[in-house]
Amino acid sequence: MDSPAQRAETQALANAYNANGYNLTPALDAEFAQLAAERTAAHPWRAHVLLPLGRMADMWLRPRVENLPIDLDWWVYAHHHTETVFSWAYAALNALYLLLAAAGLWLRPRLWQWMLLYCVLRSALLLTVQAPEARYTLECFPILIVAGGVALAAGWHRLRSLGQRSTA
Repeated sequence: MDSPAQRAETQALANAYNANGYNLTPALDAEFAQLAAERTAAHPWRAHVLLPLGRMADMWLRPRVENLPIDLDWWVYAHHHTETVFSWAYAALNALYLLLAAAGLWLRPRLWQWMLLYCVLRSALLLTVQAPEARYTLECFPILIVAGGVALAAGWHRLRSLGQRSTA
């Protein structure tokens, strides 16, 4: 982890950026680059493995509210209660899609290897992008919906067969 002095240095640079009207001057950019080089040299595992994996988790688990009329810092519950609750509901829906898709792929429907491979390769590609966006995972959602449909259909079929056994 970073030392208190490193955190203070980062906060000072962030404050300078904010005080400059969110304008990144060449001098400020050079200071950020130097800070990044120092942190990467001190913690290569964090910089090259943990940070990209964290970005990938964020892309897969982030609620899809970017295009809605919601404040950009929707997660600050103290500022806007309803937007935060709404966004967490979207996050829960996103997690439900992922869980249903995992259950559907676990049932190994036809071409399940190719569906899984596409999502894994897409994620691996996004691990190499310096500034990826959450929308870059949306190409995988048709696969998630199909795999989730497989899980729901299997569950529905199982419920119907249990209902038919109990009435017989």
